[in-house]
Amino acid sequence: MPRTALTTVMLLSLLALANSAQAQQYVFRSVDVPGAAWTLMGGNNNAGSITGCYQIEGFSSNYAGVLLSNAAFKPVKYPKSMSTCLYGASNNGELAGAYSDSSGKVHGFTLTGKTYVNIDYSGAVDTYVNDVNNAGVAAGDYFDGSANHGFTWQGGTFTHIDFPGASDTFVQSINNSNQVVGTYALGGTYHGFQLSGTTYTTIDYPGAVFTAAYGINNNGQIVGFYYGSDTIDHAFRDFSGVFSTVDYPGSSASALTGINDAGQVVGQWFGSGTKAGYDEHGYLASPIPGTPDPLGNKLRRAETSPHR
Repeated sequence: MPRTALTTVMLLSLLALANSAQAQQYVFRSVDVPGAAWTLMGGNNNAGSITGCYQIEGFSSNYAGVLLSNAAFKPVKYPKSMSTCLYGASNNGELAGAYSDSSGKVHGFTLTGKTYVNIDYSGAVDTYVNDVNNAGVAAGDYFDGSANHGFTWQGGTFTHIDFPGASDTFVQSINNSNQVVGTYALGGTYHGFQLSGTTYTTIDYPGAVFTAAYGINNNGQIVGFYYGSDTIDHAFRDFSGVFSTVDYPGSSASALTGINDAGQVVGQWFGSGTKAGYDEHGYLASPIPGTPDPLGNKLRRAETSPHR
């Protein structure tokens, strides 16, 4: 895995930063589940819902899945699982994620309402479902014991995805046109990629040591992170081949994991300190002007019930 009576008020940070590459401004909000050792943001949809998971400091090493919707946290746990994490959400509310069982094996799943669908690639050691689109096409990757491979899944049928010549392929996101993005390993380094139909396109942030693509929306806009020559991870967006950096202000490292059709992005930022060995936080960045913050001022009053 990543990759209810106790209530506390959620910490919120509100910042703005100009993006130098395209003069795009964002309003940044840090998203932290209270009491968590770390918070991971998976993806976001057009309704403003954000998926993720977190680990409660001092409770256990297991993870709890979480859906942040309408400024409220909803814990999500696959039945009888040890850990659960939500990685993606379609615009009609279907969720995608993975869970680990008592043996440590990882299984993928989708969730619609209260109905879970288990998704395991045949013969795989571990399976992750990282996203799902409005047609119910899920996207993810699996480990076969020696290498990682990508896939899409619909109605019980898998379609295998391997970037040509790559030693490993990871599929992270899918849009309603069935375009997928992910990351592949080749020659000892990592590159982002997009698959549209049968055409693979490499995505490399200019000058980066390596690049990972994590999210794509229905406009074909892509987000992810790159490792720069400064030995730091930076969040990026790729709009029709025009790249720019979207780091959380003041962070020591940042990465984007999702983008909706309004251009709102979610991701991770890291501080310079430690908290139980971690200083990892989620964040939401909303473009300004003209894009309402889906969390609004309600988030200042939002409460969560950490899962023990």
